[in-house]
Amino acid sequence: MPRTYRLGQRKASADETRARIIAGARELLLSDDGYRRFTMDAIARHTNVARMTVAGAPTILSGIAALWIVSGGFNPAFMRSTTGILISCGAACGVLAVATGITTGRLQEKGAPFAVATGTLLVIALVCMTLGAHA
Repeated sequence: MPRTYRLGQRKASADETRARIIAGARELLLSDDGYRRFTMDAIARHTNVARMTVAGAPTILSGIAALWIVSGGFNPAFMRSTTGILISCGAACGVLAVATGITTGRLQEKGAPFAVATGTLLVIALVCMTLGAHA
């Protein structure tokens, strides 16, 4: 019988980070020049959180929602089509890029080579989705 996995400390840390991002974004948005300064970079700097962490979740969720809409609710016929396969591969590379960016974000800021992997995955995602859109 597989053991159950409990997030425990990791969940508490993720919840705290999420709360910091929401609070920091709200503070920036409500400041005097909030709309001009309201960017992913500004939120990341203001909350001391990696940019990939700030941008990752909304990007992934909106991508999944878009794929759901375009595919007619993940219709199997669409998902097996050239367009469905290319867009799905692009989405998978995008998710991997965000995951790589989040897990190695601090190392990337120090000049570690993980940025190459993240960038490569993003390029593959872009190419697949572009080809899928025009298939």
